Amino acid sequence: MSSANLPSHLKINLQSSTILIVDDNAMSLEILSSVFYGFGAKERMKCADLDEAKRLLLAHHIDLMILDSGFPDDGSFKFMHWVRRESPDPICFVPTIIISGHSTRALVRKARDSGGHFVVAKPSRRACCSIGWRGSRMRSVRS
Repeated sequence: MSSANLPSHLKINLQSSTILIVDDNAMSLEILSSVFYGFGAKERMKCADLDEAKRLLLAHHIDLMILDSGFPDDGSFKFMHWVRRESPDPICFVPTIIISGHSTRALVRKARDSGGHFVVAKPSRRACCSIGWRGSRMRSVRS
């Protein structure tokens, strides 16, 4: 069933949402930004370090945060701990998806215990399609 045939209450439309994407890998930031653009998100904030993410959370209303689990020294989980237990209201309630290249059972538990709502393994199927599309477009431009 294509998304065009889905009832409107089942479609994902993030058109009026502000998404904060936090990942220390520049390519992953771009891919994730493209994925959320595909879901209609016009305002996507990207940052590669946790201090900048903290500043953005404090300065802007964020509707959804995407956080990579791979920051050194458990930085991602310490950051989530700050979000859930030390940040002011309403930041402490921001919905958060934690992404990981290696989604072990222990990582899922750690993400849950730190306050993440969902854990998603990367690359996701949609992200793989995005990489393939970009690569074919770049080759056709160079030819």
